[in-house]
Amino acid sequence: MKYKSLKYFAIAFLSITIGFSGCKKDTIDLDQMPDGDRKYTIVGPVAKIHFTMGELVEKVNFAKVLSIEDDGLIVRNYEDDVELKWDDLAIINNVDYSFSLPVVGNSSPSQGSYLIEKSITEKFKLNLRDDARYDSAIIESGTLTMNNLNFPPGSSGSIQLSIPELNGANGAPWSKTIDISNFNAISDDLTQNKIVFKQAPDSSYVTLEMLFNVTVPLESGSIDFNFNVSNIIPAITYGYFGQQVVEERNRNIEFDVYEEFEFLPDVELANIELIMDAENNIGTPYSVTLENVVFSDNGDNPNQLQFYNTNIFNINSATLQNSIITPSNQTYKIDGYNTNIMAISKNVPNQVMFDVIGKSNPQNDNTAFNFINHHNTLNAHMLLKFPFWFKSSDYERIDTIEFNFNEEIEQKYIDAMDSVFIKFKFYNGLPIKLTLSKAIMTDDNYTPIRNLISENGEVINPGVFSNDKHVTEATLSNVIISFDKNEFQDLANNNAKYIIITLNGIANDDNNISDPFIKIFEDNWMDINVSTRIKSQLPNSLFE
Repeated sequence: MKYKSLKYFAIAFLSITIGFSGCKKDTIDLDQMPDGDRKYTIVGPVAKIHFTMGELVEKVNFAKVLSIEDDGLIVRNYEDDVELKWDDLAIINNVDYSFSLPVVGNSSPSQGSYLIEKSITEKFKLNLRDDARYDSAIIESGTLTMNNLNFPPGSSGSIQLSIPELNGANGAPWSKTIDISNFNAISDDLTQNKIVFKQAPDSSYVTLEMLFNVTVPLESGSIDFNFNVSNIIPAITYGYFGQQVVEERNRNIEFDVYEEFEFLPDVELANIELIMDAENNIGTPYSVTLENVVFSDNGDNPNQLQFYNTNIFNINSATLQNSIITPSNQTYKIDGYNTNIMAISKNVPNQVMFDVIGKSNPQNDNTAFNFINHHNTLNAHMLLKFPFWFKSSDYERIDTIEFNFNEEIEQKYIDAMDSVFIKFKFYNGLPIKLTLSKAIMTDDNYTPIRNLISENGEVINPGVFSNDKHVTEATLSNVIISFDKNEFQDLANNNAKYIIITLNGIANDDNNISDPFIKIFEDNWMDINVSTRIKSQLPNSLFE
């Protein structure tokens, strides 16, 4: 007798198919039996199976889809990572400045030239948004250029340029002195420069101070040049970044928990949890709003999640100490205590869609201290948890045992048989009541020959469990299938090969208890022992 694919009931809750082979019977040398007709009873083990739910979790959890809670409860997980990118939170504007100074001298024309002595200051607003204030920034990369200097032929002298708010790595403000008669274009790398911004209403700015000491000929004309500061990427920026909104719409988590575990639609879960783990590497507080959270069955039967208190979750700012940024982490749980998620779960959804809206500085306190470096993403890990905590009015599992009569036993020994018994011993450490409702013997084409058990089936009682749903004691149930000689002969004549068994499970059928839900823990277990007993009378003629 061999067991080819006995997918017994408990594994269904983990969507596992376990195959196992039975131990072979001890060999009995019939040729060495004594003379004379004698009655014999041959007993042999066929298979012994032991498992715990925790062992099965370890075996199949290659995708980390299952987890075990602190109390041992098994949970099925579905996940989605939402990234709220704040690309525009503290952008530094480019400066693209075209300067032009008409030539108007103040010296006597008899000298044939004008002397220009002039000081000019220009302001450049570098904050992108009016409600943002930049206090200072360390530049990771960026470029300052001056080119296309034009002036009337024959001019001489110098132009001194400086930006007092832009300090080099040595701490000195940026400055250049330009000999206009010997000019080379300027292109400075601003890496590791520091900007300390000046402030005006709605503006964080720097100044370009220009001091001209130039002699130009009498002919009319102008002094022109282009000045640019571009592609500034800060290593870190400090200030207050205002209120900005970033949205992630139409996020979707699909889950096939019912189909995957082969539950029927009348399964009802006791709890579903949606966990949001937020990590903030930005020195700005945020609020995260969950909107339009809709559970459905592939878009049908939509049910919107209703929050009893609030759907807005506050995320603290990261902290900065001794140049080390420490992210903030917050965890929020959405379950049956703060939403109507349990009422929704009864409709057997298989997906949830939702919108995530983030807002910086939700308190709108412009005295707050903000900072941001190259980490510009607020991460929200969404975890949908389905605990193995449920009730069900019915569950069905069909499995196959190979039992090839013609290969296992020769005809001459069948003729000597009185009866054959197959005994199943179920030590049930699961909180599930089972019924072995059918055991159909078929031929090698799976054509039914006969049902081996009564119409009422055989009951496999659940383990004894406590108020916290832990099984405290396994329950032994025996199922015996018997054949007399004629029945056994009929099966052999019809080339019987397979036994197809049907197990029906009820999570809890006691309508009198206040809490009909059961839980599956990692320490739930089952032993299944299968053995045969053959009673026979072997005449001496069998050995002639």
